[in-house]
Amino acid sequence: MAGRKKVYTNLDALAAKESVRRCIAGLTEGHSRKHAIYSVNRFVIWRRSRSLEKDPDRWVEECAEGNVRTLTEHLSPLGLREEP
Repeated sequence: MAGRKKVYTNLDALAAKESVRRCIAGLTEGHSRKHAIYSVNRFVIWRRSRSLEKDPDRWVEECAEGNVRTLTEHLSPLGLREEP
């Protein structure tokens, strides 16, 4: 699969998400907004492949309404936290 061009078909829908719009709008000059949306999209694809929540707005909502445990649960799939 090396060298195979990835096709992204849901970029407009992803860019329309409130959390993604705010993140992209907050980038400083010199940071590519196009690169950022592709990065978020790759993360969504990665999460979907692991049957994890794929909606960025939902991630923000969960963390805003949650506690430290909620935040660490979001880190767990990334391998940044050991499971008890």
